[in-house]
Amino acid sequence: PKEERPLPESYKKNSKKEKIVLSYAENFRRQFVHIFGDRKPLLLTPKNECQIEKFMSSYIRPTQLRFKELYDYDGAAEFVSDYVTYELLKNPTDLPSSMRSP
Repeated sequence: PKEERPLPESYKKNSKKEKIVLSYAENFRRQFVHIFGDRKPLLLTPKNECQIEKFMSSYIRPTQLRFKELYDYDGAAEFVSDYVTYELLKNPTDLPSSMRSP
């Protein structure tokens, strides 16, 4: 069994900069709801495993990984099977109530 390590303090509270980012995200969310009120909510600031709101960046940018074994499907599949835990959502069309930190 994997040993549980204590979580870092950054998981348990937000820094001043994180609080500023959270306020920007909330401002964006309010504008989004006002303009696109009929759409599903955005997943911008889910709570982490310590029940603390954290901003979750949702864009993807091209990047070069230093782990060359992830560039082919065999290596990527092995990585996923070793390190990713799949958790079913109670309702797959709704947003999750929390997100685990990396």
